[in-house]
Amino acid sequence: MRELFVGSFYENLQKVATKLLTSKGAKITFTRQVETGFTPATGAKTYSSFSYTGYGAKFGYQLSEIDGEIVKRGDARLLLEKTTVAPKIGDSAKLGTVNYRIMDIETTEPAGEVVMYTCRLRK
Repeated sequence: MRELFVGSFYENLQKVATKLLTSKGAKITFTRQVETGFTPATGAKTYSSFSYTGYGAKFGYQLSEIDGEIVKRGDARLLLEKTTVAPKIGDSAKLGTVNYRIMDIETTEPAGEVVMYTCRLRK
């Protein structure tokens, strides 16, 4: 019985996070490059890309959080809803007219249920 409650609780929490990020955030387009082939004779790789979307809210980092190595000036924190495709490091995120690269991802997933993502973005 406890497992049923935990699952329902976190599913509801994920729905609340999605509702808030959809209503208060912005739609973001993500693009991922995927290696689709390799030519051994030349060593050339071929790539294709695909896109996915999600709603999120971008925030800056506090000066005390910027260490110049992991978090650099200009980096942004993105709170992102649970998307149909999980974000990966290296994906690009287009917010308005600005392109960012996902540098790091923290998944909020208590009890194994993904609620949302926190991504560190860099121009």
